[in-house]
Amino acid sequence: MLFVHPVLTTDNLGAAGNSHPAPNVGGIVMKNISVKKSVLSWTLLLVLVLGTVFSGAGTLKVQAAAPDNSVNAYNNSTWTTVDASYLQDAILVGNSRMKGFVLYSGIPNLQAVVTVGWRVADYATKKKISINGKKYTGPEAVRLFSFRKAYLNFGLNDLTDKESSFVANYKAIIEDLKAVNPNVIIYINSILPVNPSAKRKYPKVTQPRIDTYNADLRQLAVDEGCVYLDTASVFMDDSGHMADGLTSDGVHVNEASMYLWRDFWLTHAVSSN
Repeated sequence: MLFVHPVLTTDNLGAAGNSHPAPNVGGIVMKNISVKKSVLSWTLLLVLVLGTVFSGAGTLKVQAAAPDNSVNAYNNSTWTTVDASYLQDAILVGNSRMKGFVLYSGIPNLQAVVTVGWRVADYATKKKISINGKKYTGPEAVRLFSFRKAYLNFGLNDLTDKESSFVANYKAIIEDLKAVNPNVIIYINSILPVNPSAKRKYPKVTQPRIDTYNADLRQLAVDEGCVYLDTASVFMDDSGHMADGLTSDGVHVNEASMYLWRDFWLTHAVSSN
């Protein structure tokens, strides 16, 4: 099985308050490509394919270009494309998936408040964060850093919570970050999809539940003046699940595929006017 690296473009980036256009960023751009039925043509096509993953019995499958439902509701800002230095004054807050990004994105010196199994309900109530041998709650930990942007990644461990409680607790995290810096740009990362193989180990982690929570997060971003990043869209196959070859356990993005997440963020930044 072969997955084609998404082609990243910056064409027609949306304006503030509008959804980010789906077809080009984080998707497969195959338009206007003509492939003749010859060995030479296939060879040339494969030369153009970067970041491929081979598995299975040699069949060809192109990663589906899922709709990109990102939205920018941050005050008077526009979409832009950036390099990794944009994240140097950001703080990354979240669970084991975010920890994987910190470890394998290839971006150095990231400020991060992350831990395995973290839930939004535990952010302010449990000392889950360990920094230099000391334990902190979420509010205590984020106040150890100076930041202008905040990237949030929660939800995987919250799928058994009541939907209303999840949204309320997520909103409380946003309010806490704004209390530290009223002008902070907050990016809410969508809950990444899961592969059907995850059902054996995580029976309560289902894709329909994730899709429902993501709709809630998108609306929360609009309501709270944040940015919703539909990072999940670049990991989906044509069934809406995590694509084979992009995950090691059906839930977490593998190291070789982390560039998809990184590149999506870098092409979905906002700039204040």
